Parts: sequence; C-alpha cells; structure tokens
Amino acid sequence: APTAVTGGNTYYLRIGSWGTVGGTGNLTINFFAVGTEVCDDGADNDADGLIDCFDPDCAGVPPCGDEAGQCGDGVDNDADGLTDCCDDDCIGDPGCLESDPTACSDGIDNDCDGTVDCVDLDCSGIGLCGPEICDDGFDNDGDGLIDCFDILDCLGAPACPVATNDECVDAEDIPIAGPDTYTALMDSTGASTGVDPLPGIACAVMGQFANDIWFSFVPDQNMVAEIRTCDPLAWDTDLVVYEDPTNDCTAMTELACNGDSTVLTGCQPFYSHIQFLSVNAGTTYRIRIGSYGLGVIGLGTVTVIMQIPSMEICDDGIDNDLDGATDCLDSDCFADPSCNFTQGDECFVAIEVFDGANPISNVPFTTSTDPPIDISLCPGTGNGAMAFDGWWEYEATETADYWIHTCDPGAVGWNDTDLLVYDFTAAGEDCANLAGNEIACNGDSFILPGPCQNWYSLVELPLVAGNRYMIRIGTYSTFVGTGSLTIQSLTCPPMTGLTVATDCNTGEATLSWDPNPYDSIDLTRDGVLIATVPGNDTSYVDLALAPGTYTYEVQGVCAGNFGGSETVVANVATYGGESDVIFGVEGVDQIDSVAALQAALDNNGITYVTTTLGPAEWGCFGSGTITRAWMMTGTWPNDYRITDADGAALASVIENGTNVYMEAGDHWGFVHLVTAYDNYDGVDQGVPPVDGDDSFLSMNGADSGFGLDTSDLSGTAYNQAAAGIDYTDQINPLAGSAGPNVAQVWTDAVQGYGTGVCYDTDAPYGKTINQSWELGGFGGDQTDLVARYIAFLGGGGGPTGPLFGRADCNADGSFNIADAIYTLALLFSGGPAGPCDDACDSNGDGAINIADAIFTLAALFSGGPAPSGPGPTDCDVDADDTDALDCASFPPCL
Repeated sequence: APTAVTGGNTYYLRIGSWGTVGGTGNLTINFFAVGTEVCDDGADNDADGLIDCFDPDCAGVPPCGDEAGQCGDGVDNDADGLTDCCDDDCIGDPGCLESDPTACSDGIDNDCDGTVDCVDLDCSGIGLCGPEICDDGFDNDGDGLIDCFDILDCLGAPACPVATNDECVDAEDIPIAGPDTYTALMDSTGASTGVDPLPGIACAVMGQFANDIWFSFVPDQNMVAEIRTCDPLAWDTDLVVYEDPTNDCTAMTELACNGDSTVLTGCQPFYSHIQFLSVNAGTTYRIRIGSYGLGVIGLGTVTVIMQIPSMEICDDGIDNDLDGATDCLDSDCFADPSCNFTQGDECFVAIEVFDGANPISNVPFTTSTDPPIDISLCPGTGNGAMAFDGWWEYEATETADYWIHTCDPGAVGWNDTDLLVYDFTAAGEDCANLAGNEIACNGDSFILPGPCQNWYSLVELPLVAGNRYMIRIGTYSTFVGTGSLTIQSLTCPPMTGLTVATDCNTGEATLSWDPNPYDSIDLTRDGVLIATVPGNDTSYVDLALAPGTYTYEVQGVCAGNFGGSETVVANVATYGGESDVIFGVEGVDQIDSVAALQAALDNNGITYVTTTLGPAEWGCFGSGTITRAWMMTGTWPNDYRITDADGAALASVIENGTNVYMEAGDHWGFVHLVTAYDNYDGVDQGVPPVDGDDSFLSMNGADSGFGLDTSDLSGTAYNQAAAGIDYTDQINPLAGSAGPNVAQVWTDAVQGYGTGVCYDTDAPYGKTINQSWELGGFGGDQTDLVARYIAFLGGGGGPTGPLFGRADCNADGSFNIADAIYTLALLFSGGPAGPCDDACDSNGDGAINIADAIFTLAALFSGGPAPSGPGPTDCDVDADDTDALDCASFPPCL
C-alpha cells in the first residue's frame, strides 16, 4: 500500500534476504503527489490505499452511492464487491433481465445467473432461442454446437447434408499418378459413426473412430506411402489403412493404424500419422479417418505422400529404401563393410529360436535404442533397465497358450533378466514398427518350481500358429553372460513338480512328478530315451547307476502332442567306504572349487566321494567311517545356502567325531541362518560378521597355535569367484560349545579383517575349518594347503607328496635300459640331473648311487625285484617319504 511521507523528514529502508543468500539488484521508489480522490478514474488519488467508491471520501459523490439505478455503468457504486446486475440491489432492473430477443442474443449474461442467451432457460422461445436452426450461425438450442456442428439436430438437414464419404463403399477417391504429394479435404461435419469395428491391430492412442469418413486410392506403381492428418486447424483424429483386394469393402485387411503421433511439427495437438507403408500397383487401399471422442467432428486436410524407394546406401544418413531404418540400422546394411553388428544385438539381426530350450548369451551385446518396456503391461514385476539386450525371433508352431521364460539354473553371469515380447506379424515383420506392438513383458517371476536362477523372467500368453514374434531379453542392470530361452506350448500340460532322490547305497535314482492327464510319459537320461511309462504314473526308479551326474528330462504326451518338459540333475554318489566326502553344492562361476579340491585330495592320496546333494539329503553322511566332510558352498550369487536340516546334519557328525571344512562367501555375513552348526564353526556371531565387499584380493596367514600354521603363506593372491560382486564375508573367531581352542588363520592382507578360522575342538568332537573364500581361488599351492588342512582335521588318509614313477630316471614315461644308462651318466660322466631325484632312486634306499643302476638292470634282465611303489608308470606319491631326496617335477605325471 502507498505510504505517506512528509517533506524534509529522513526515512530509512531496511532490505534483507529471506535466507542466507545475498546479491545485487535495483530498488525502485515512486513518489506520487497527494491530491483529492477522483471517484471514477480507477486511481488512488489521495494515496490512502482505497480507490474510487471504496474510498470514504467518495461517499455520495457520483457515481458512488446506491447501485440501484446505475446497473449498467460497470461500476461497483456501493462498494460491496458486486457490480451492476450481479448486485442484489439491481434485481428487477429492466437491464438485468433475459426476457427479450435483444437480451437473448447479445452474448451477455444479463441476469448474472451463469448462463448466456439461449443457454439461459429464461430465453426459451424468445427470439432466436428454440430448436436448432441449421444455417443461421447461432446456437439456438443452447447445447454449445452451432448449425451443422450440432450433429444430433442438423445431420441430414438441407443445410447439413450427410457426408458423401460416410461409409466405406462411398469412399472419396484420391487419384494417384506416380510419386507425389496428394491432399483431400477432410469434412466429418456430416458424418455418422459407422458400424465398422474398431481396428484389431496395434494402434497408438486410438480413440473411438467416431463420425468416421472414408477415402480410397489405387497406386499406379509399387511405392511407399505416408498418410497424415496434420493440419493446425483440424481436430483429434484416428487413422487406419486397409487393403481391399476385392474393391468392395467385403474382405479388407488392416495394414496400419495410428491415433496420435508426435513426429511432425506445425500440426494440431493430436494428429494421426502412418509411415513406411508399402503399397502395390493396381491394389485398392481404403483410408478411414474418425474422431478420438464421441460426437466430435471437424474440418481439415489429409495428406498422402507417395515415394519410390531405392536401394539403401549405408553411409549417407538417408532412409533410401523408405523402410523406417537409416544406414547401419537397416537390415539391408548388416553385411555392408561400413556397418558392424553382432548377430542378435539388434532387432533386424535377431536370432531364430524354436520350441524348447534355446541357449542364449548377451555377450557382447550393446543396449538397444528401442523404447524400454512399457511397464503398464507388467507392473510390479521388477523390470529393470533392459540393458545389454538381445533379440530372438520365433514362429509359433500351434495356436495355443505358451510359456516363454529364462529359467536356467546353469545361467552364468546373466542372473537377472528383463523379458519383452512383440507381435512381429502385427508389426509387418518390420523392426521400425515394433512400438505399439508389445504384447507381454516380465521382470522377475516366481511361478516355476525351479531350480532357476534368482531373478528369471516368464510370460504366459496366447500365440497364433504361423505368426512371428520378436523376443527381447535384457538385464536389470549390468549382468552379462549366458543362459537359456525356453518356449513351450501349453496344449499338453507342462511337466511340473519333477524331483529326484538318489540312494547312496544302491545307486538308484527315484524320479517323481505331479499328476497330469497324459496319454504317456517319456523319460530321457542324458538325452537318451530310457523309458515310456503310462500317463497316470507319477514316479520312476532308475536302477544301479554308476557314480556320476545325470540329467533327466521328463515330458508328457497327449494325442501325439508333447507337453513342456521338465529337467532335473541327479548326482549319484554311491558310498564305498571312502575317508572323505565332498559336498559339491556350489553353483557355476569363475572358480571351480570342487575340481580344485578333488585335484588336491588326489595329489594327497585321499579317497573321497563327491555329491551335489546337501548334507541333509545325502543318505550316507551318518556313516561312522567318514573322516572329513568338505562343504563347498561357493560365492554369491551362485552360492548354496545351507538349510536348518543341513546345519543339524553337520552338527551331528561333528558330535560323532567327523571333521568338517566349510567355505561360504555369504553364510555368515548376509542373512545368516542360525543352525546347530553355529555351535562348532568357531565364528563369532555376537559381533555379527560383516557382509563384506570386493576388496579381498590377497591374504595373510597365521599360526593358530593348535596345529594349523599358515603364517608362511602370507601375501598369497586370491582370484575372486565373482569379480565385482564377490562380497567376501568378514569373520572373527569365537569358541563354541566344544572347547576353548579357536583361532584366526586367515586375514585380508591389506585391511586386516578376518576371512578364516579354525576350531581345535575337544574330544570327542570333530574339528572344523571355516573360511569365507573359495579354495579354488587360492593363488598358492593348493595341494600343500589341503595337506595342512588334512593334517589339522586329522584322521590320516594316505601319504602326501608329488606324483612320480620310481626307476624312470630319465622321466620319459617308460622303464628300460635307458634309465640305467641315464643314472650311470649322472654319476660318472657329467650327465644331466633328472627332474625328479626320487625317480632315480630305483632301489628306494633314499640315495642315488651305482646300486640304483645295478638294481634297474637286474629288474630288467635277470629277474631282480621290481622297483618299490610307486612303480615306474604308476604316477603316485612316495609311500615312505622319509629321505632327503626331492621331486621338483615329473613330466609324465603332469
């Protein structure tokens, strides 16, 4: 409000900031001379903040005073906030009535009731107000529509004839004579909404096709058409193009459809646009244009552009063949030297896939520029970035519901997929038309019983025999690797609930599955059919299998149609009294710890049985003859998480004297499952272990003081099993319920956090070693490390040491006179030393001398005794390694 100031006085202005920010700007001060208020000029002449009639100085001064009698001067005379006819003081004033032809057609709300002219019920039957007159330019019935735009009242009136192209058979012809731009007037003001169905093909932002009109054209040569309703004066349109091979509207095929497009500029807000439509000479095509909303009509121009495509030039930045793809993005350019694409990396180089499981990989794919998943198709299913996506094309073999999924327990690296399916037939088998033809998508599914990777994708959808579908599979974030894409028809029910149980005593594998109404059921083992059983069977026993791993596939058959199969892997680990058992439950990643352990045990002369079952499932774990159990659970995300039953089984055997080694990347630090095994693992859960990070790249050992010393192995490198996401748990020692002797034996070489403990339990308990990294990633001598673990865990098991063959002194893999000559040359004529001193000790007395050459010759030629173990070609360890001789290397045994 204005502030009065007095000449000669000093005034101060204080200006600050709302917050803590300062700055610069301009201060404007306006001074006004103070005078007498003028009551009708809209100004505050006396600077008191009040204008005209709202200023008390104007009381009784015209025009200020009573509103009555001044109801048309546009002034709030009585300063009550209401002007003229809107002031109750004006009720009954002749100028405030809608009661004569003039008032009912002046465009003014004379009685201030919110309605104007014929919309006001007071005007009914007065002057122009009444039934709609279709040619007077006036809204007579007050419905907001004038003349022919009032379709309900005027359509068919003499002034508003029905559109001549209101139906398909009356389509207005657009003559075509070669490549050019053609236009026609769109006028739906006289059109009705026909009985033709809405298009069944994909149509972006399609409305009701209301008050539709029709055009037709016949190309005089093969060309590519572009059709659009772009016109800044036109209305919100829908557009569809049909092929009419019989030229009578009775057998038309929908070719392309669009509701709203955003490609062009200078158009009405919601225009329609169809591009890259190939048309053939002599064929009739129909254009149908309707309104998005019911009852909406308009005028405008439809434009048809005809062009003749040429051969695509792959480096000129032009879509020469008019298929919507430019240069290297055009499939015609896939083999062009200037373009370099990997098969499957883009839609136009999609890989053909078939029914069943198809191996797939997204290495080395790039992220496509195609639009991401429209999550409205599959909300809440964990869709990600569709990164590093690949493309696969499938032709449906039957009309049926299908499952399309990425479940694969053997997936490597690619553990989290995104899945999107397009109707490629509806897109004209043209990658440029994929948008709008999405039919199903999924991020994460939990439908299948498994086993599957953690975050597989699955869609169930109807497919049509002979139609083609484009399948796009990416990853949630940055996962790349291999997996499988399974496509299966549900005409015959898919096999479900398949499980397998093996007997460690008999070698039997018992398969079980859910009941389904099959005619018969086929069972294969490792790809070979082993049995066909009745369709109502739910189990099968495969007898007397040799130890090993077997892949079973079980599939139902219905009237000659195969249902979706299910696969299960069985490990037959028949126990024959071995001292050690390996639980090879880890998943596949960059490190194979089970194979590393098997090699190390072989080198140490230890007998073992390997099973892929967990401790609770393997039926022979309770045998009293097992000395050591090795739990190889792996690293996230392909690790095995022990169950409560597994923990109980491990605890039980420890209580009965069996020793346990366990490696687990996530067991202790990430969502730890408390089990009975916690009493014996020697890991402190009072201060919860840390889930860890990816910093464990080298390790330091330590002397436990209880028989396991790894201090000389400090600085050993570690090769991560899942580089970048290894998450090695950080664990510390704490004695459990089997005695006080627990120690840290492994720490990170840089940061010092713990990664391994040993627990020297009291009798009669078995001892334990527990570490959060994989043996297979140990960068030192794994055979030596396992030998130390064996020694700590106890129970013996066999001699340790390098493999060689005694008396094969020249290490050529055979035993003959050359070995004796080699020994004599070594001793007396400066011949080279062999790579393995133990091999040259033919008589096994712990020394190399002439007696060894004589022993060799006697064994070869005069009936002397054979060399003691290991024999020349046995490749084994020294059964009595008490001498000072060494064996650095023995090539025949490598």
